Amino acid sequence: MKRVAFIVDSLTGGGAERSVATSATEMAARGIDVSILTLGDEVAYALDLAIRYVRLSTKREGMPGNRILARRLRTAMAGLEEDGPFDLVVANLLRTSAVVRRAQLPDVYHCLHNSLGPQIRGTRPAVLRFWWRHRLRRLYNGQHLLAVSDGVARNVTTDLGIRPASLRTIHNGFDIASIRRRATEPEPDADELRPFVLHVGHFKRQKRIDRLLEAWALLDTEHRLVLLGTGSRRKVRQLHEQAERLGIAESVVFPGFHENAYAWMARADLLVLASDFEGFGRVIVEALATGTPVVSTDCPSGPSDILVGPLARCLAPLDDPVALAGRIRDILANPPTVDDAVLRRFAIETVTDQYLALPDRVLMAAARQGNRGQ
Repeated sequence: MKRVAFIVDSLTGGGAERSVATSATEMAARGIDVSILTLGDEVAYALDLAIRYVRLSTKREGMPGNRILARRLRTAMAGLEEDGPFDLVVANLLRTSAVVRRAQLPDVYHCLHNSLGPQIRGTRPAVLRFWWRHRLRRLYNGQHLLAVSDGVARNVTTDLGIRPASLRTIHNGFDIASIRRRATEPEPDADELRPFVLHVGHFKRQKRIDRLLEAWALLDTEHRLVLLGTGSRRKVRQLHEQAERLGIAESVVFPGFHENAYAWMARADLLVLASDFEGFGRVIVEALATGTPVVSTDCPSGPSDILVGPLARCLAPLDDPVALAGRIRDILANPPTVDDAVLRRFAIETVTDQYLALPDRVLMAAARQGNRGQ
């Protein structure tokens, strides 16, 4: 039986954690022996009982330092491998990769879920940008890397100057059938707001909701703009104040966080993403799965991997609210057909096949030994 281990910061929060849970669930359904190891104790996803779940710390103690976590990880992996070695080990997110490297676990794939270059460029002062680039090169040089989009992969080598042992793109995987089932669930709050255009996500700086509000102010439409998500009190206040200044406060709605975003997507006429950068852009695939078209800024990574072919007209130039407003207007008036062939590339069945086709640790170890012997 094939054995797979995923290592990740936690099982709560963003897209990386959801991707790990979805991949592990699909592998367990195929009869694969799969384990998830988390640095922290937070869990937001229901896991299949067949998945072995190991926490390296508890809420009571708080998150230990990387040295302690690395020691615990070595011990946990040794215990799990008493039943046989893992064929595939995948580390997810930056801190987990740092702990895995410190633990000296061999032949691990490190999955990059974010476009790190743009994040570093936004760092001040300049000495910190230099420090971050140096740290990332030390962390990932000579390692086997996976990127969730072609843009993230390009960023690794061209922007950050990392020289990996190997680099492959494997997109995030989605349980399309589950998304569509949940999209049909009742959501009276969304029903009352129709017709509306939707943005889903935390109110982070990179999401550039301010740009979306600027574009919205240029439109003459009966639709409301619904901003589904949360942010800091300061950020929410700033967005409310901006909407007031632009004279669009009555058409912009802040319903807060709702657990079933898919039901909101299904009821929207359009989902819009105005980000400066993304690692992938999960909400794009999720909205398309519910049958709702998407307009997105053509940021350096993610959206252009998804919105291809006829859907490429849904991409708007970056940092151009006028062009973004034009795309919103055009797609509302003439929405594209969402072909299931577009979604098939991101179906969890397809993505899992790609993970299982990766060279296993035996082959990776043999290649490593061969390189040392040269």
